[in-house]
Amino acid sequence: MDNFKKYFPFILIIFFVIISALFYIFSKPQKIFEEDENLRPKNFNLETQKERVLNPQDLKEALFQLNTSQKVVAFLNENFELIDREADRSLEPAEFFSSKKGNRADIATFISFVLSQNENFSTIIRYQYLTQDQSEKIKTLTLVREKDATLFIDLEGSKLKIYPAGNSIIDLLEFEEKRNNVKIIKYSAFNYGTTDFTKGDWLNK
Repeated sequence: MDNFKKYFPFILIIFFVIISALFYIFSKPQKIFEEDENLRPKNFNLETQKERVLNPQDLKEALFQLNTSQKVVAFLNENFELIDREADRSLEPAEFFSSKKGNRADIATFISFVLSQNENFSTIIRYQYLTQDQSEKIKTLTLVREKDATLFIDLEGSKLKIYPAGNSIIDLLEFEEKRNNVKIIKYSAFNYGTTDFTKGDWLNK
């Protein structure tokens, strides 16, 4: 007991030193990591990492990296020549990736394939519509379900954009009629990755 009383002041000082050190360490964790460059991997560069996500070098790498509609759209807008033109047949995803350019059908085939391979429900929607001068035309969109949202991807001029698709195909078509000021006559859905659009089962709107 006498020994305890004798060394108690020293024990108390050590205790407070330890508590103070722990408090300092855990109150500034970010500062410690920011100041210690050795904790970062060699050749680490944030800008390089961001660019790499949007620059896969082959289709296999693209399937791994482009796992959301936002990433696919950003990558295509930045690296591809996108042509606002329709076609009844499209390039295979690998061909489109290699050529770095394509029309609406090529784009829809590629995007739907990539997103479906990343376990996102994706399909291709084509609809026939009447223009203001009553001529008939066809438009191709990519429909995707991500988390709790249904979206569609459309080519506007030379850039892709993402829009909300509503709760049903009818919602999407009505949105398109208002957005483009057209009258949709009929529509059809195609499996992801489809390259031949001549055999669709068309439904009247």
